[in-house]
Amino acid sequence: MQTIVNFNSVDELRQRLVVNDTVMRGRSGNGMLFDGDHGGFGGNLSLRNNDGFASVRRAWPDLADGSFDTLHLRFIDDGLPCQLRFRTSGNRDGVAYAKVFETEAGLWQELSSTAADFTPVFRGRVIRRAGPLNLDSERQAGLMLADKQPGPFQLTLDYLSVSLSEFGSD
Repeated sequence: MQTIVNFNSVDELRQRLVVNDTVMRGRSGNGMLFDGDHGGFGGNLSLRNNDGFASVRRAWPDLADGSFDTLHLRFIDDGLPCQLRFRTSGNRDGVAYAKVFETEAGLWQELSSTAADFTPVFRGRVIRRAGPLNLDSERQAGLMLADKQPGPFQLTLDYLSVSLSEFGSD
């Protein structure tokens, strides 16, 4: 495995961008978290103006070898479903490739996903004509909470890595 993002430094927080439903007059809020060992994000999801999403993004680095195709995200969560998302554009809006994953509260977990596990979406709607996720063309990686359940949330992150499953090695 090759670690792409290590969330164990304050410097990592400076590379992230918060995008919440406030861009559409929503009331959800979140902030970057760092506990001395791990980064993450937490806040409060609001459905007050019919929106209800909170997200954080960062630039996705160019990968030297396009054969990386399995992603690994290690995290601990409060039990709410989250989305791991990738974007081909550096813009705030546009098509995202999303994978919703369920979490178990209070336990370190590792999500492993292939490109085929991601669905192209735009503002919650599936985009059927978009091609599959290609990590070589992605420009942003992020996490989103949009489960329509108002209230506090917290996601703590350890790392995001890729592995070369084509050759069966990690």
